[in-house]
Amino acid sequence: MVSARTTSLLRALPVVAIAVVGFTACGQSTSTPTSPTTTTTTASPITYLGNLSVSGATNLGGSLQLTASQSATAARIADGRRGVLSRIHAWVEPTLHAQASVAATGMLITTVGAAVPLSGTFSAGVFSMAGGGYGLTATVSGGGITGSGTAPGGLPTVVSAQAPPPPAGPPPSDPSGTYRGSFRIDTVFVFRNTFPSGGVSQCTFNLAITGTLTMELQNLGSGQVKGHLAASWQETEVSRTCAFAFTGVGVMTSGIDFQGPVTNLQAGRVDSGAGPNGRGTITRTQGFSGVVSGNTILGTVSRSFNFTTPIATNPGETHFEGYPVSSASVTLTRG
Repeated sequence: MVSARTTSLLRALPVVAIAVVGFTACGQSTSTPTSPTTTTTTASPITYLGNLSVSGATNLGGSLQLTASQSATAARIADGRRGVLSRIHAWVEPTLHAQASVAATGMLITTVGAAVPLSGTFSAGVFSMAGGGYGLTATVSGGGITGSGTAPGGLPTVVSAQAPPPPAGPPPSDPSGTYRGSFRIDTVFVFRNTFPSGGVSQCTFNLAITGTLTMELQNLGSGQVKGHLAASWQETEVSRTCAFAFTGVGVMTSGIDFQGPVTNLQAGRVDSGAGPNGRGTITRTQGFSGVVSGNTILGTVSRSFNFTTPIATNPGETHFEGYPVSSASVTLTRG
């Protein structure tokens, strides 16, 4: 059994980016197991968000992030400095589309909170991905992804774009500027042990994920922008069925560089690392999908957390804690 003390420690551990291939600065954390955590990370601009539905098995579907790797040339240039990022953003995605094939990574977070890593290739605007019994092909169009594939058991799947909210008005001729807003996501954090006999012991926390977003946009012309999304947030217990209190890890911060059309701004990242003593895997995802509308950006912000590990002292027993992709609407105002 994983104790409440153990869970507070593992949630404070730093995580290492796995799906942030692209122009990426080293992810670092100033966390310690006994103090509030501030995690600062920077991620790739070439990430696409989508939804995966599975015919006949809703628990196998979920939220999808796919990320295309940089070219060999870009990899030599990308040294983690924001000045370098700014100079090359304008040609990164066209270069990727023109290449015969580059590496791609991804993550599926199912509706029940399971984390499924994916890997494959990106060629001529098409992702070909596989992992965890899944196989899919997704095409980039209009800043989003659509496609199809199969799930475990050969069940058919459909990949649909994670569409932004409808705009209330047209974008300005020059959308450049800094947009800011706050958000609150309500979710249920599950703490569960599954025993070799098939029995389950489970309790839950109702959490409020509250934070702020700051998005900087630079106009590239022809309806395209590049930008940087900075986030700061924390998780707070609202109520619980568990006998012990939820221990948050303090304020977390992140940064994501991105590029795309003003009608479909998408930014996402996946971070993953080993649990305490190298046991299990911790996975966090962040996502944003939005549209420029007048002097605002209307969007949807999402978060997920997953920790899964076998219990060494009881072979066959597994522990899971976390919440599936949970989201909320957000409005960012220029000013």
